[in-house]
Amino acid sequence: MSDETERIEGIKQYIDATITEIDNHTENMEKLFRMDKWSDDKELYEIIINSYERHRNTLKRIQKMIQDEKVESGLYTLSAHSEMDMIKERLEKLENAKQ
Repeated sequence: MSDETERIEGIKQYIDATITEIDNHTENMEKLFRMDKWSDDKELYEIIINSYERHRNTLKRIQKMIQDEKVESGLYTLSAHSEMDMIKERLEKLENAKQ
């Protein structure tokens, strides 16, 4: 196997392992979200879960690029924009609560 092929295989394995880890984190965060034992801040859970999903989508796009498949642009941007909006709303709510 050439060095390039070995490098690409290593990248694929790393991405697969990272996606699995993100899926596990997301599942655990969703469990915490449902239990809500240590916080009443549901928006924080949503922001964290959205962040995990954004990273997962980015890795999925990289996988497609490695496999020379067509990649839809905008997935990352829309997800990041949604996450930013959620953070802004949460900050505004916290600021208003202090007043």
